[in-house]
Amino acid sequence: MAIRIVYPVTFLAREGPTRQLYYLIKYLDREKFEPVILTISPEPGNTMKHMFEELRVPIYSLNLPPRFGGLVTGPARFRKMVSDLRPDIIHSFGFRADVMTGYFLKGFKRILSVRGYHFREYPLNEGWPLGLVMAFMHLIALKRAEVLVACSKNIETGMRRFGLKMSVIQNGIDAESVPAIAKEERPWLRQKLGLPADKKIFVSVGFLSKRKDPETAIRGFLMSRAANDGFLLFLGEGLLRPRCERLTKGHDNIAFAGFVNNVRDYLNASDFFVSSSLSEGLPNTVLEALSAGLPVCLSDIPPHREILELDAHAGLLFPAEDPAALSRTIDAMLNKNHESMERSALRIISEHLNARRMSEEYQRLYVNVLTEDEKI
Repeated sequence: MAIRIVYPVTFLAREGPTRQLYYLIKYLDREKFEPVILTISPEPGNTMKHMFEELRVPIYSLNLPPRFGGLVTGPARFRKMVSDLRPDIIHSFGFRADVMTGYFLKGFKRILSVRGYHFREYPLNEGWPLGLVMAFMHLIALKRAEVLVACSKNIETGMRRFGLKMSVIQNGIDAESVPAIAKEERPWLRQKLGLPADKKIFVSVGFLSKRKDPETAIRGFLMSRAANDGFLLFLGEGLLRPRCERLTKGHDNIAFAGFVNNVRDYLNASDFFVSSSLSEGLPNTVLEALSAGLPVCLSDIPPHREILELDAHAGLLFPAEDPAALSRTIDAMLNKNHESMERSALRIISEHLNARRMSEEYQRLYVNVLTEDEKI
């Protein structure tokens, strides 16, 4: 009989954790494992639900109000639905799912994946004091779970101070289904996307938020030689977009495409990837850029270092929140052998941070968790 795994999630928004869940399930051995998804709130507009349906995964939903809605009746409904699904293992994804799993599902075998350093990220995303309260709520949930998994080595190291013991299964990206395109195809792709044909294109992907620090990326680009004959493109929305647009007023070599469903096309049409983030787990956006063969220019934070430690020739680091340092790094990248960096970028994904490897490691974990129970 297959091992039934219930995956509680807030919803299936097109975000990093959802992508990792998709990759995990895509490569599950369905003769050994039976995945079931339980969403807590209704789907947003940018949902990936249809992609999970194509994998023939059953999806149930509580349809609780978003954010902190459903605090009174939600926990009991959540526990009842999980009980009705009769899981062998519960593997939750995201803040709300982790908190409800940790607080209200005692008696089940629970796995929580830690995808960020919460005491850094939540205050950046939510502000003070809400971000700090959320970080403590999440910490308590983690302490109650039977099994914890960090998505990167730096997260595991950072969470040790709270007495948490966890294994590490690094994020992976699915490069098998969407390989990098040939250089000969780039001109027509740029024309299709309305991008300049004759410029070096630097692309940055993610929310325009304080944590992602797009302002440093803008200032650093404008100070670099690339500002003369290059182009900087931002994919994503966020509260900082008006501020960023004011900062780039009069500079037609910087553009904001907003939220797009074809990120891969833009990556394939670009030459370099830039991330000036202040905090990350093991960022999907960087992995996607590498899988497209893009050399990466990354802020010097632990998760970015962890990626480039696998092949230092794939990119360069610059001190976070330092536009002048970023400008020098961009200039240095322009002088590097692009083809060599491209090969290194692809190698990181093919040999290390790929979706199939990540899913297989989780499958071994599921078996080990139940095997340990049998021994007891």
